[in-house]
Amino acid sequence: MIFQDRRQAGEKLAEELQALGLKNTIVLAIPRDGVAVGSAVAKGIGCPFDVIPLMKIPIPWNPEASYGVVAMDGTMVWNRPLMGLKNTIVLAIPRDGVAVGSAVAKGIGCPFDVIPLMKIPIPWNPEASYGVVAMDGTMVWNRPLMNRLELSERELEMAAAVVIEEAKKSEQLYRRGNPFPKLDNKTVILVDDGLASGYSMLAAVNFVKKRRPGSIIIATPVASDIACRMLAAEEGIDRIIALIQDPEQFFSLESYYREYKFLTDDDVIRELSLLLK
Repeated sequence: MIFQDRRQAGEKLAEELQALGLKNTIVLAIPRDGVAVGSAVAKGIGCPFDVIPLMKIPIPWNPEASYGVVAMDGTMVWNRPLMGLKNTIVLAIPRDGVAVGSAVAKGIGCPFDVIPLMKIPIPWNPEASYGVVAMDGTMVWNRPLMNRLELSERELEMAAAVVIEEAKKSEQLYRRGNPFPKLDNKTVILVDDGLASGYSMLAAVNFVKKRRPGSIIIATPVASDIACRMLAAEEGIDRIIALIQDPEQFFSLESYYREYKFLTDDDVIRELSLLLK
């Protein structure tokens, strides 16, 4: 059923209520938008009509969302699950994880930020990587692949040094002088748009661990079975949420999105500017 407007919706409700044979009844609507429905109900069943003014309690950093409701006499109702997230922050892995991370942060009313990571490319195949590094020098290596590549220690050190500098530049570009948020005792939700090998997410976990969080939750729309098993074996991760866990050996992230747009630095900066205001 589709209603023409709120008034028609109220008239339909009145038809249902008339069958109850109500007596000594009053209709109370919740303003503002519930008034149009409530007044139509009251007229339809011939009852007195009034309102109960309520106000939502906004989340300080996201006034469009709320974590409770209060009536004029002080009666309060709390969104307990959401309140449990009051000491929580969402950290996304740029670039492509930012679109998912910002949506998560908006949805649960939490602060949002990013952890710039850079992959260490294989010299003769830049599209592939054998490690991931964060802007503070936190590194994670794909050891099985490294052993097959037979790179010297000097080659590894040089490659890592170059990528660390790139990660630092991304940090400066995205943050625009803003300090990285303190994570002490906070629940940190790490978000990416998908986990293939899981090494980028592992680097993000190790980066966060250094900052003494209260707990770490990994959240992603889709992940390979290999990535989930590797991360599940890692200490310090309290929960892994993957809406889809792909058991196939060859994992294709893009195949899980009807529209998959690769984000740019400008896209990341735009999301951050909106959510870090």
